[in-house]
Amino acid sequence: MQPEKNRRAILRVEAANMLASAAVLVASALSINSSTILLESTPMVTMVLALLSLVPFYFGFTIKLGDKDKTRLVQSAAAAFVMALIFANTIGNHWALDHIRIAMGDHIARDSVSESHKDAGSRGYRLYRDAHIEGSFGGEYILDKYGDFTKTYVAAPAVGPDWKPGQPVNLWVIGVDMNSREWENWGDPEAPVQGLLTEDEYARRAIRSATKRHELAISNKPVMLELRAKSYPDLSKTSAAGTWLSLLAAALAWCLGWILAHRRRIGKRLREA
Repeated sequence: MQPEKNRRAILRVEAANMLASAAVLVASALSINSSTILLESTPMVTMVLALLSLVPFYFGFTIKLGDKDKTRLVQSAAAAFVMALIFANTIGNHWALDHIRIAMGDHIARDSVSESHKDAGSRGYRLYRDAHIEGSFGGEYILDKYGDFTKTYVAAPAVGPDWKPGQPVNLWVIGVDMNSREWENWGDPEAPVQGLLTEDEYARRAIRSATKRHELAISNKPVMLELRAKSYPDLSKTSAAGTWLSLLAAALAWCLGWILAHRRRIGKRLREA
């Protein structure tokens, strides 16, 4: 019976190792996406955070503990953290960022764009019923990272029915990587001005481009709204479902990969028990 007990103990330790590293992947991915949102207004801080995030990766693969199982656990957690970085910057950018932004803020539908000043510094989903987008007064900023990655931010005034050029603009809508047809659709007066509040520094640069190009006046605390085609209930449901289903899929894929990578070593341990 002793060999059988030893095998069960080995399997429990290995399973705990696998599940713990999968949990690290999920928790790290959510933390990275949350940090991206909290620090989106400070690109330099975000860059420093990205560099600091490599610290656990380095120590995870260089640390040597007295217990081999504990060492493998730390190494697995470090590898899971690296996968979380990849996940958070790919699939996480599609679903998790919207889900976290909604969870961090509130949902308000305002009757007038003149009330947008109340949303300065806030987070969450907003709808401005009387607003329309003045796309002809837009500006853009193209983020080019070493020529390998580009991201285009477009900003345009969202104003009320009585607005005239020369009057200060408080609400700015932001489009990220929109094609010309998508942007034209938002120019429809019937299109609802809705989306997620943001404080992105690159969006601010697109606003500065618009104000300089068209000589527009801007309020002291402009509000930025990243456009979303979906209403609040739809976006809330789809972003939450997409986030958790993608994280579950990532965790299951991690566990499958972990089993395939360690099956020979575990088999050897079981035979020697």
